Amino acid sequence: MLKQRITTGFLILLIIIGVLRFSHVEWFLCSVIAILSVMSITELYKATGMMVKGKKTAYIITCIFAVLSSYITIPGYEYFTVALFAGVSVLFVVLMKKIKEKVVLKPWMTILIGISIVSFYKMMHYIRNTDGGLYYLLFAIAISLITDVMAFCVGKCIGKHKLSPHISPKKTIEGSVGGTLLAVAVCMVIAYILQRNGLIEVHYGVLFCYLTLASVVGQFGDLAFSVVKRTVGVKDYSNLLPGHGGVLDRCDSLIFVLPFTWLFSLRKVPIIIL
Repeated sequence: MLKQRITTGFLILLIIIGVLRFSHVEWFLCSVIAILSVMSITELYKATGMMVKGKKTAYIITCIFAVLSSYITIPGYEYFTVALFAGVSVLFVVLMKKIKEKVVLKPWMTILIGISIVSFYKMMHYIRNTDGGLYYLLFAIAISLITDVMAFCVGKCIGKHKLSPHISPKKTIEGSVGGTLLAVAVCMVIAYILQRNGLIEVHYGVLFCYLTLASVVGQFGDLAFSVVKRTVGVKDYSNLLPGHGGVLDRCDSLIFVLPFTWLFSLRKVPIIIL
């Protein structure tokens, strides 16, 4: 199982490198966003029972919205996403608090989450188009994935206290804290290497704050999509990625980190200077 997880993880890493390498090509990045959106929505709707006969209309409409919004520039769309980010975060917090009460995930909740997924993925486009966008996108992906890997490793080695047993039984407080600390450290080293090679100038204090907060936001995203799985009674969203589950299982942290990264990039004191 571990070997399979590592092999799949290596393939995912190669795909990420390819996406970053060609992210400056607008149609390519938009296509990546559309594919991720449709795949994630499909997994979400299947898991929540919204793909059965008589309920596919909402799925089809959400997918159409996903594809169109991936390629079309909509004025003010990013601000709509910020409002959606706040709203869906509240929804997930409510679901987390009521996880013991066997809450039923209503269709409107699934639709709202589906729209949020599309909108949050779309932030990759806005992030890439900011000054230093390639590196913001790099750090957003890196902090999400590295936090997940480090939290898993630390939790396996020294994890004793459960973080949220009713939502994600295997996650521990030690893994969560250790994952954040190690992921921030690794990303700071990456930033140092990039600066030493003359690619960017970094405000390390600002970068440290961003990475720490983004790691926490990513872990919230992980728990948020885990609470959906527990509510509907599935282990993974799909088995598309052996050892990792589905696209939504792998991207749950990143989905929340993307809008947060875009908001952070608007600061007067930037993280990155080209």
